[in-house]
Amino acid sequence: MPKANSFDVMKAMCAANGKIQIAPLGNILNMRKTKAGTQLTIGVAGDVITGILLGNYVGGLILCDKAEFQETERAIEADAERRMQ
Repeated sequence: MPKANSFDVMKAMCAANGKIQIAPLGNILNMRKTKAGTQLTIGVAGDVITGILLGNYVGGLILCDKAEFQETERAIEADAERRMQ
């Protein structure tokens, strides 16, 4: 059985108003370069410590090119607008 694409899973969860949170890059509290790469401290909404420790969450920091994201977003919105006309 093929593994589901993580983005498809998140999309379905969002469509069903699932429990998904994002830690926006604006919530970065600290970052520094290390030998292993980058150490990043970012704040998330709510009290999720217990859930993380108990393994109730799956996730990670998702990064994408901002210009490409915005361009894609505009294209999707423009396409939706055209379909409404």
